[in-house]
Amino acid sequence: MPNHPKNKNCPSHEMAVEAIDGMEPELRQLSGLLVALRVLGEADDGIEPVAISSLARSAGSTLDDIEELWRTAIGALRSA
Repeated sequence: MPNHPKNKNCPSHEMAVEAIDGMEPELRQLSGLLVALRVLGEADDGIEPVAISSLARSAGSTLDDIEELWRTAIGALRSA
């Protein structure tokens, strides 16, 4: 089976691995954003809505990137 996804020389396998590897920095960013939101939520200070909105936009963008990489990986594996 030369093009089976478990074959490491298969283009689909390589594409899936690259997409999954690309998720790691995005997941780290999302984890950092969640820590920041947790700290802000536990603070007794008033937080500017603009600051929270900026973090939410960044988290949304990061999730969009992760979803796109996930779809690429799944698509590559399904096409094999």
